Amino acid sequence: MNDGYVKTDPWRLVEDRFDPSRALSSESLFALGNGVMGGRANFEERYSGETLQGNYIGGVYYPDKTRVGWWKNGYPEYFAKVPNAAFWIGVDVAVDGEPLDLATVAEVKSFYRETDMRRSVLTRRMTVTMRNGAEVAVEQIPAAPGADVRMAACSGEDYKLLLTAAPEAAERLAADFRIRFGTPLHPIGRITSGPGLVWLRNGKPEPLDWHGFEHY
Repeated sequence: MNDGYVKTDPWRLVEDRFDPSRALSSESLFALGNGVMGGRANFEERYSGETLQGNYIGGVYYPDKTRVGWWKNGYPEYFAKVPNAAFWIGVDVAVDGEPLDLATVAEVKSFYRETDMRRSVLTRRMTVTMRNGAEVAVEQIPAAPGADVRMAACSGEDYKLLLTAAPEAAERLAADFRIRFGTPLHPIGRITSGPGLVWLRNGKPEPLDWHGFEHY
């Protein structure tokens, strides 16, 4: 199931690229559960590729009569089987009318998924080019609960290390950084040859008049 495709350390599973042929095994490897409910690691947004949706609730099951021959002495008369519950994580995302679907986008430029079992956190981010030409980056700027993107970018007294990396090395750098220091790197943009800052919403530039706090 793994064959070196998913990177591991004692507490984490890391998938640093998207391979549709591995989708089913990744759904199993990155599945989550807490003893009350659980689910396979299905994508929240629409996905028309090969997938097995699975969401389950503890204690909801049905007895299925065991079907074995006489040589299976000791088997119980019934097994408990868990039915599939409603797909409660589904979120439809569209850019200029085109659904965000990893199976149909023009290009998956980057993809990263991580299960951190020490912190009980699943992280996923990606950058894709849609068929309509829009470039979409999902989970770019981290924001605390209740904060919008502007607040995350401009407010607060948190001090963070900013760095740049070659695009082809960025995902590996983020994975190695997390393993060594136990904290993630968050991509928030890219360096271009043009001057100034450009804010992209759904792949399209918008006027940017944001400023941080001015002490004096």
